[in-house]
Amino acid sequence: MFLMKDDINEIYHWIKDKYKRILAQEKKLVDHSWLESLNNPEEVIGQTIQLIEVARSSMIPRSFIKNYGLDPSDIAHESVGAHANLGSELVDRAIMNICNGYPPYKKLNYSYRQIMQTFKRHDLPENVIGDKADNGTRDDKNLAIEEYRYLKVFSQLSPKKEDEDEAKIRQLFTEMQEKSSDIGRLLHCSDKTSAIIMCLCYDMFGLSPQMSENDPNISEIDRKNMSFCDYRNNGFCKASEMWTVGFFKTRQTFIYDDYGFFTAILIMATLLVNGTWYAWREKDYEEYSLEKL
Repeated sequence: MFLMKDDINEIYHWIKDKYKRILAQEKKLVDHSWLESLNNPEEVIGQTIQLIEVARSSMIPRSFIKNYGLDPSDIAHESVGAHANLGSELVDRAIMNICNGYPPYKKLNYSYRQIMQTFKRHDLPENVIGDKADNGTRDDKNLAIEEYRYLKVFSQLSPKKEDEDEAKIRQLFTEMQEKSSDIGRLLHCSDKTSAIIMCLCYDMFGLSPQMSENDPNISEIDRKNMSFCDYRNNGFCKASEMWTVGFFKTRQTFIYDDYGFFTAILIMATLLVNGTWYAWREKDYEEYSLEKL
């Protein structure tokens, strides 16, 4: 059900070769300098397995014991908190890779606490008003106002001694929303990558959400996303493929990933879970070019 160390040792060389070849193909499309010195496969495999384990454990009900075993029927859908937990882990790993884990993180212009507080807070309103999916009818303007109102009240409750931190957190929150700085893009990418890894866990366990072409509840956005999927081979779209079409197809992984960390994790995670980098398929390397994108 879950790839452990012994399993990885058996397929390690295949993953390593596949990973390096995909990076070479991606570099032809995006020409990012960091792709030449991206994390080595050994390091990426280890970190990715740990992150998948965090996501996997987030999908298990808190009261679940059963000898610490695992069965697909025992898996619970993740909560907003589970998504935030995995995202925070990603932020921590990214900072470790960029700054070697040591303060004061001058390269990022914020303290570790300010960075982590900003990320943990950005989804706090969803724990109260719910995570409203975009099915084509969502009112994003009113939703943003509603979330901002909650966050404003939350920040006003902080102790006086935290005023300086609060100002920096508000500033970084804006940078995250606007993706206007290195660290703002890092937090944005952590958020997206967390969602993708959670979707990969759905695929790992063979759980919904899966969408078929004949689903009566399919929205126009879903239908558009399905057009990029390989659903004709199995009758449905996988969660991680369908829910992340825009993020991959428009190359946002690269646009918002200044350090290459998230790209490395996403490529390795899809290889470990599904055996292929299906979000940008082999045939697409020949069909698409930077000019078309």
